[in-house]
Order: sequence, then C-alpha cells, then structure tokens
Amino acid sequence: MNYSKIAKKNFFSVFSAVIGIVLFIGVIKKVGFKELLSVIGQLSLWQLFFLIILLVLFVFVSVCRWRLLLSMINSGQVSWLNSLKPWIADFAFSYLSPAPSFGGEPLRLRIFKESKGDKVSWAQVAATIFIDKIFDATANLIIVILGVIMLFWQHALSFPLRMMIIIIVTLSLAVIGAGYYRMIRRQGFISTLAKLFHLSKSQLWQKIAGHVDEMEQVVHRFFSFKNPFFLPVIFLTILRMASVVARVYLVILFVSNQQIGLIGVVIILSSTFLIYFLPFPGGLGGFESSQAFLFVLLGLGAQQGLAYALVMRFAEMIPVSLGILVVLQASMKSFLNNLNGGRTP
Repeated sequence: MNYSKIAKKNFFSVFSAVIGIVLFIGVIKKVGFKELLSVIGQLSLWQLFFLIILLVLFVFVSVCRWRLLLSMINSGQVSWLNSLKPWIADFAFSYLSPAPSFGGEPLRLRIFKESKGDKVSWAQVAATIFIDKIFDATANLIIVILGVIMLFWQHALSFPLRMMIIIIVTLSLAVIGAGYYRMIRRQGFISTLAKLFHLSKSQLWQKIAGHVDEMEQVVHRFFSFKNPFFLPVIFLTILRMASVVARVYLVILFVSNQQIGLIGVVIILSSTFLIYFLPFPGGLGGFESSQAFLFVLLGLGAQQGLAYALVMRFAEMIPVSLGILVVLQASMKSFLNNLNGGRTP
C-alpha cells in the first residue's frame, strides 16, 4: 500500500475542504447574516415542497435512464430499489468529492453488484455507468457553452476571468468531442481517457484493465443510431436537464421575486457547472461566492444570490444524506457478511 499517495490525497481533500469553509464563512459575513435570513425567511412551505417535487423528478428520471442502460446489457429485471440505492450512493459521493460530479462510480458498481451477484458482468455494468456519466457531462457542457456565450454577449468580464472560462470550456469540449468521435468510430476511448488522465497506473485501473475490451464493446454497441435505447436515453437526458432548469428558475423567482428569463437562468446554471470544476467538496464556498457575485452582475443583489445558493444546496443535501445512509448500510452488511465467513446474514 502506497501510504505516501494516500497521505497526499487526504491532505488535498482536507486542504480543499478548509479553503471551501473559509470562503463559505467569508461570503456570509460579507453579505450579512441578518440580510440573508430575511431573504430565506420569505420562502413558504409550499414553495419548498414544490422544489422537493422537482428534485424527486430529477432523481426519478436519472434512475430511469440508468435502468434503461442496464436493460441494454440484459441484466434482467432490476427493481427500483436495487437501481435507486446504487445511483443515489454515487450521487452523494460524487457531490462530496473534490471533482466535477465524479468519484462515486465505484460505489455505484459495488452496491449494484452486491444486489445482483453473478447475474451480470462487472465490466458491462461499469460500461453503463460510464455512458451515464458521458451524457451528464455532455448536457452540462452544452449548458456551460450557452451560458458563456450569453454572459459574454450581455456583460463585460475581466480578461483573466474570460480566459479561465474559455480554457475550461475548450478543454471540456475537446475531451468530450474526442470521446464521441472515438466511440462512434468504434475506437478505444476508455483506455485513451485513462492514459490522458494518468489513471492507467492506479490500483483501480489495474483491477479493471482486463475488462476494458468488454466495456468498450458495450459502449460501441450503444453509440449507434440503430440502437433502440439511444434516442430514449437522449430524451431522458433532456428531461433531466429540464427539471434542473425548472428548479433553478423557481428558486431564483422565490428568493428574488423577479423573473430573469431563460437567458439569466442558463447563465446562472452554467456558472454552477463551472464552479464544480474547482477542487472543493460540493463546490463549498466557491458556489456561494460565485452566485453572490453573479446575482449582483444580473442586477438581483448579493443577498438573493447567496440565498439561492443555500436553498439549492439544502435541496441537494437531501439525496446526498440518503446516499450516505445507503453506503453505511452496504458497509455494515459487508462487515457482518465477513464476520459470518462470507454468508449473508
């Protein structure tokens, strides 16, 4: 075991979390705690309930899409609970990891495999998770590009900020564009991606290296217009993003009592996706600071921007909390199973 690498990872995680907490406290002090409470206090219970309904729709559509991908690999009938639990565990730890919506994939794979046993191929399930994440990244990138174009068109930004946004968007577009090109042409993309991000030397990659060809076959089979699952997955991806846009629009409306239109919503949502590229767990601190700044830029006020960020975070912490409970349950089950000599209690 390489304790040096583990120590570096733990130090980086703790350091990024500390920086995020400092930013979080700093922006609250800057905006004013009383002013923030006055904005949040205007929210009614029915407004919060409606936001939770949209969040449930987001989770429902997300799980539907993954179940559709699982049906493509003939995994048999997967119950809602057995597909929801792995997905929500992935969501929770991807949200908390200092990476843009990634990090919980091994948990999703492990929890699903424990529920299905040897009935499905490890590599094929991993391929469905990979495809699922590719569609998430693509949808997010489209929103980011639209938001950047609208922001540059409507507002004058400083040169360093413009360059940072352009570099992030360009790199993301290059990676995803190259990925689609290689997948459609049935060329190895997963192995190329692993080499690009220096993952091929990691312990996880060493475990899955022998299954990469099988994963690639599933990915290549999916990315074909002849595949009956292709268009439904695209439709569910659009519906998933529509639920996010609706939630953002309503939160802005509830905290500011102003309608900013679709352009403003896309700009704010794109900034959210961009800020998650910063290495802070859950975008802590960076998300709140960016929204306070952006709301001022859009003429809404820093208090409203910070209130928006906190309400969105409150909503997201519901599935995150459930995901943590799922992981704790799975860990306890695995622990008891080991105590019983491999027999499930």
